[in-house]
Amino acid sequence: MLSRLFTISFLLLLFIGSSFGQSKKELLIYGDESFKNKNYVAAAYFYGKIIGSFASGEQDRVYPHGFSAWNRPLPKTEVADTSDIKSDSTDTEEKVERELAETVDSSDTSRPAQAFKGNESYQRAIYRLAESYRLSYNYLKAEAAYKKCQYLDFMVYPLAQFWYANSLKKNMKYGMAQQEYNDFMKKNRGNPALDTLGEDFIKKARKEMGGCRIAVNLIGDPVPGIKIYKADSNINTGSSNFAASFYNSDTIILFASARPGSRAIKNSDSEASSCDIYHSAKQDSAHWFDAKNFGNPINTVLQEGSPFISADGSKILFTRWGGGEENKDCHIYVSRFFNGQWLQPQKLNDNVNIPGYKSMHPYLMPDGDILIFSSNRPGGRGKMDLWYCEIDDFGNASSPINFDYMINTRENEVSPFYVPGSQSLFFSSDGHAGMGGHDIFESYGALENLGRPQNLGVPVNSSRDDMYFILNENETSGYMTSDRAECVDCETGSCPAIYAVDYGPPKFTLSGYVYSKLDKVVIPNALLTFKDVSDDYEPFFIVTDENGYFFTPLRRELTYYIKAQKVRYFADARTITTVGLTKSTDMVKNFYLPKIPIGEIAIEGIYYDYDKWDLRPESETTLDSLVYFLNVNNNITIELSSHTDDRGQENYNLKLSQRRAQSVVDYLIKKGIDIERLTPVGYGKSKPVIENAETEEEHQKNRRTAFEVLRQDYIKINKKK
Repeated sequence: MLSRLFTISFLLLLFIGSSFGQSKKELLIYGDESFKNKNYVAAAYFYGKIIGSFASGEQDRVYPHGFSAWNRPLPKTEVADTSDIKSDSTDTEEKVERELAETVDSSDTSRPAQAFKGNESYQRAIYRLAESYRLSYNYLKAEAAYKKCQYLDFMVYPLAQFWYANSLKKNMKYGMAQQEYNDFMKKNRGNPALDTLGEDFIKKARKEMGGCRIAVNLIGDPVPGIKIYKADSNINTGSSNFAASFYNSDTIILFASARPGSRAIKNSDSEASSCDIYHSAKQDSAHWFDAKNFGNPINTVLQEGSPFISADGSKILFTRWGGGEENKDCHIYVSRFFNGQWLQPQKLNDNVNIPGYKSMHPYLMPDGDILIFSSNRPGGRGKMDLWYCEIDDFGNASSPINFDYMINTRENEVSPFYVPGSQSLFFSSDGHAGMGGHDIFESYGALENLGRPQNLGVPVNSSRDDMYFILNENETSGYMTSDRAECVDCETGSCPAIYAVDYGPPKFTLSGYVYSKLDKVVIPNALLTFKDVSDDYEPFFIVTDENGYFFTPLRRELTYYIKAQKVRYFADARTITTVGLTKSTDMVKNFYLPKIPIGEIAIEGIYYDYDKWDLRPESETTLDSLVYFLNVNNNITIELSSHTDDRGQENYNLKLSQRRAQSVVDYLIKKGIDIERLTPVGYGKSKPVIENAETEEEHQKNRRTAFEVLRQDYIKINKKK
C-alpha cells in the first residue's frame, strides 16, 4: 500500500504539469533560502508544495534560531513501558500511510513513478524535502520522503539511501534499516561522490548496522529497576524543554525552555521564542509548580541553556548562544551569587571559549575545582568532544584536557555528568554504537583513566535522541531529556522534553581482605587489579587500606579476573561475575598471598628417561601448573635450574642438567611465557640437597628441577615489528 501511495504522489506531479512553471521556481527559491537559513520546517513547506505532499500547519512551526545547531532531541513512547517497544513497528508504517493518503490524490495511476527521474528540479526538491524533514526531526515523514528518493541518481545524491536507513532506524525499523545500510555500502563502495563529503559514510553505515543489532538486544533485555516518566506540563510546555539540573535541592530543578513568555530574538526571517533558563519546584511525586523564568541578568535577548549550579550554590554556569548573523558564538558563562543576587555573567576565558567554536554543557565537580564541558574546539577527536580543566573560584580556567579515544569518537559527545562517589561519567553520544541518535552512556573510573562506555540500555535509551542525564547524590533518581514521545504543542516533528528517572538498577559490590597465607595476617597496601575478561573495558586498580580491606562497585553483565599482589609475596587470583544477576548483590571474597621464600622452590613431578633430557608426557601436566602460576605472577623473573645426583662424571652431568633445564624453558616459552623471564641453569651435581647420598631415595631428591625468584618488577614491553 505504501509503495502505491508513493506512485500516486509522483503521478500527481505529472498531472499538475510536466513544465516547471514560474510559481514552482519561486517556491524552489523560497525553499532553498529557508534551507540555507536552517529554517527546515519552512523549507519543508515550500518543497512540499512543489512535490504535492504538504501537510497543513507545518509553516507555523519554527525552532528557536540556533537551537538545532547544538541540541538534538526527539519522540517515541510516552511512558517507558518496554513491552510496547518493537522493532520494524507496523504502527509507524500505518501512520505514514495515513499521512500520505491525506495529502496525495490517489485517483491517477496512469504513469509509472520512474517518470519522476526525468526532471532535475523535482529531484532536487524531493531530496531537499526529505532533508528538511530529517533536519527538523520529523522522522516519520523523512522516512517516506527518502523512500521516494530511491529513484534518484545515487551518483548525484549518494547519501539518500544512507539517510533513508537512518530514518528507518529512528522509527525503530531495525531490520529494514540494516538491509538499507548494507545495500548502501555495496552500492557506494568506490563511489567518487562520497569521497568529496569529508566523512567516511561507509564506516558510519557499518557502525549504524552494529547499532541496530545492539538495539534489538537491548530492547529484548531491559534493565530492571529503572522507570522513566515525562514531567508534567508545568515543566514541558512550548517547543523545547531540556537540560534539567538540581537547584540546591532534589526537589527544585533548573532547565532550559523555549516557550511563550521567553524573550524574543528578531532577525530578517522570523520571530521565534528564545531559550531561557527556568526553575520549578515539586508539589508532589508527580506534579510541579509553575515554572518561573530565572530572569536578569542570566536570561537575555540571546539564548541560554544547559544551566548548572555549583554544589555550594555560589555559582551558576550555563551556555549562551546568539541569534542571527551578528552573534554566532556558543559559549559558557559563569555568574556568582553575591549579597542576595546573581551578578552579571562573565564569559569563561579562552582556555574554554575559543571565538568561532562552540563550548557548552558545563558540569562542575562538587569541590568546584574541575569543569567538564563539550566543545568542537581544535585538538579534539571528532565534532563535539568532552574536555575537562581546572577552574578557580573566579572562573579562571586552565588549559583543557581532551578525554581519550575511549570516550570521544569522530562524532558528537555531549552533556557530561560525573558522580564522584561511584566514579561514573554519564554522557550522550551519537558516535558510539547505539539505538539511534544520541544514546546515554556510562563510563567508570577516574577522569584520567575512564573505561569503555556502556550503553545504559532500555528504558533509558530509545531510538531517538536521549541526553542530559543527571542523578541525585544518592544515585536513586534524576532527570534526562528525550524526544521519544509525541509532541503535544507541535503539529509535526519531535520536541525535546524532560523526563524524571527512578534509578534503581541492580548494583553489585565486592569487598574483602588480603591476608598472608602462612599466618593469616592482613596485608595493607596490597594491589588488586580488576580486568574485564572480554577486554571491552580498561583494567582498574585498588589498594587495600591499613587493615588490608578493599571495596569496589562492579559493573552489570561483566566477568572480572581479579589479582591481588604485594612485594615479597606471590599473587592470588580468581574470577568474579555479575553476568545473569538480576538483584543487587554484595559479594565478599578474600585473597591469600604466599610469602616468597629465599632460595629455590622444588618442582615436583618432572621426570626424564635415563640419560635423556626430553620431557616425559606426565611432566607436562606439572609444567602446565607452572605456566598458570607464572601467568598469575607475571611480574616475576625466575631461574629455572636442573640438578643431577652425584653419580657420573661432573662435566657430563653439567651438560645433561643444562639441557634438561633448557627443555623446561622451551616448554614454558611454547606456552606463552616470555623468554626474558626465564633463565635456564644446569648445576649438575654441584648443589645436592643431601650430601653423600647413599640410598636411591636420597639420590632421587638430589635429581630435581627447581626455580628461584630473581626479580619482582618485570614489565612486558611490546616490541614493534
